[in-house]
Amino acid sequence: MKKIYNSVTIDISTWETLEEDSFMYGGDVAECKGGGSTSTVTVDYEYNKRMAAIAEDQQAMAEKYFAAWEDYGQDYERKATEANTTLLPSQTETELSNLATQKATSEAQLSLIPSQTKAQQMALDSEISLNPLKTEAARKMLDASGQLLTSAQQGVNVGERVGEAQADVAKGFSQANSIAKRDALRSGVDTGSSEYRNMMTTANLARAKASGSAMTTAKRSADDESFNKLNTAITTARGSL
Repeated sequence: MKKIYNSVTIDISTWETLEEDSFMYGGDVAECKGGGSTSTVTVDYEYNKRMAAIAEDQQAMAEKYFAAWEDYGQDYERKATEANTTLLPSQTETELSNLATQKATSEAQLSLIPSQTKAQQMALDSEISLNPLKTEAARKMLDASGQLLTSAQQGVNVGERVGEAQADVAKGFSQANSIAKRDALRSGVDTGSSEYRNMMTTANLARAKASGSAMTTAKRSADDESFNKLNTAITTARGSL
């Protein structure tokens, strides 16, 4: 009887058979070779030797790490475990104390809820009772703002301001001609001469220039005053809303 292999798995580093598919055969072996062909198995012994050396080195390293753990790590882990076990009662007590504090705080907060609710209700009632007074005050302020805005929209009477400026200039120059004539006579200038006429022309030009400047200044001043009044009224109206 001979063992015939259909398949076989071998660890080449140890030559240990890991898995096989075979059966026992008692016939003529020559009839099982299939047409007289031969098969050979080539083994790379050098490769197997190197792989075995690597496996041995890895095993040696693992043994060194295990020895180091036995010398240092094992004792540390044991002491850490003992320390944690010793701390468990105090940690449990601390956690229980914290839970008791949280419970007391929660109970205190719950006890305050009725009084807080009552205080909020009183504040709300007070606010509601004040609403009519606030509404009336706001209405009066709004009315005042509206009157101020209406007055500001009308603006300053520019024509009146310009007329006042012209009147002031005319008043200032009202005695100018008589003064110029008296000064000419004192200086010996004939009132019918061209020199006298030039003096009067110069005086009239000065009067016209002063009048024009006064009118322009009055108009600008009136416009600025109207703008400022309108701006103040708008600001006040916004604040009353």
